[in-house]
Amino acid sequence: MSSIYQVAEMAGVSVATVSRVINERGYVSEKTRLKVQEAINILHYTPNQAAQSLTTSSTKLIGLLVPDINNPVFLEQSKGINDYLKDKGYILMYAESGEDDEEMSNMVRRFLSNRVDGMILCSRDFTQFGDMDAIIEPALKNNVHVVLNGYVDSKFEIDRVGFDNVRGAYLATEHLLKMGHSSIALIAGTDSTISEERYRGYREAHIDNHVSLNPALVVKGDFRQHSGYEAMLKILQMNPRPTAVFAMNDVMAIGAMMALEDHKVSVPDEIAVAGFDDIIWCSLIRPRLTSVVQPKYEIGKKLAEFLLSRMNDSYSGPGRHEIFGSRLAVRQSTVKSEQQ
Repeated sequence: MSSIYQVAEMAGVSVATVSRVINERGYVSEKTRLKVQEAINILHYTPNQAAQSLTTSSTKLIGLLVPDINNPVFLEQSKGINDYLKDKGYILMYAESGEDDEEMSNMVRRFLSNRVDGMILCSRDFTQFGDMDAIIEPALKNNVHVVLNGYVDSKFEIDRVGFDNVRGAYLATEHLLKMGHSSIALIAGTDSTISEERYRGYREAHIDNHVSLNPALVVKGDFRQHSGYEAMLKILQMNPRPTAVFAMNDVMAIGAMMALEDHKVSVPDEIAVAGFDDIIWCSLIRPRLTSVVQPKYEIGKKLAEFLLSRMNDSYSGPGRHEIFGSRLAVRQSTVKSEQQ
């Protein structure tokens, strides 16, 4: 196994210079940096991460907390985060909160005990946790920066990345209205800011298109597939039966389509279905699912970018809040053959 001393000898520089190149700290000319990098590649030198952390106080670990590690939305966001961070020499430490405030608080403390350099906390809705400041304060007191992928009212200067849920739900509902549907059932999610915003888009599309809202068409789900299935069973019992369904996420929409298939109801000929998030399954199921496109990978990269800019002191200003826009991917689940 090669050593830092061999790298320094091959590159014709001091051990301290090699250390500066590896840790990206202190000035090194571009010519020298390239010589050191070439020696590292030739010798296949891998820095000892534990030793590095002792001398630089950096572990190169980033804690990533998601509510559900199996949810395709958080999987793709995680990929964006990981791809950005690995290019900068960082390693992700994954954990799952289950949308439980006590578990989230515990995981933040565990991240700190593992000496992470920063944290990215993901949730469907941070407002459900009550005092989010109490959860993140231990990290900030230990000079560990935190970024969030959603809205939270905080006394701290926290960077956040979000998505325009209102506009996304508006686009999906408006599409169904323009396809001739005036009775559109809504499969809602849990009580949360996301659900409120997506309901607002659903409502505003009805108002702007002069179609009356029927509260009886709103059926409660919990963002999971089984709840979409159960919600669709209730919708099928409605009289008159709606001709279209908009689910607040794709997982519930797919559950709804499974219920329709089990009851031999044709999609979209008898009931059109639209979802939200544009997860990979939308293009794999038949008929392919119309869905609001959430740029999950790009959101992940932006979260990582915000975090590193805080960690390397390239940004120390007020908390930033970036909102990504939305668009609708129209597929077979809402377009009848004669409308194509």
